[in-house]
Amino acid sequence: TNYNHLICFMIFPDFFLDCVNCKEQVTQVPPFAAVFEGDRFIATCTYDTSNFYSLHWYKQNAGEGLSPLIVQVKSEKVQKERFTYELRTQEKLSTPSDSGTYYCALRPTLCSDDKKDVQ
Repeated sequence: TNYNHLICFMIFPDFFLDCVNCKEQVTQVPPFAAVFEGDRFIATCTYDTSNFYSLHWYKQNAGEGLSPLIVQVKSEKVQKERFTYELRTQEKLSTPSDSGTYYCALRPTLCSDDKKDVQ
C-alpha cells in the first residue's frame, strides 16, 4: 500500500451555537490534524447541554458548502459509509477523500431551500 498522500482534517470548536447566552458548549479536538493515508485519526466532539437535541456532523471540502455527514440521536451507535459515530467518531484508516473541514453541532444547522442547503 502506498502511504504518500497527506490528509488534512480541520476541526472548528464552538462553531454552530446559534444563541449568545446559551449554556450549551460544543468542543471539538484536535483543532487541526495532518495524517498520512492509511493512518488512524479520531475527531472527538464533546458537549455540555441541559437538553440534548441531536449531534450533527458536517464536512466541508475546499471551495464548497457544508455537507451533512450523519445525525446521532441520544446515545445510539450509528454506522454510515466508512465511519462509525458514537459520542465521537471512531478511528478508521484515512483516505485522501477524507480531507476537509469537519464540524459538529447539537442541532441542525442547515435548512432546505428548494434547490440547496442553506446555513
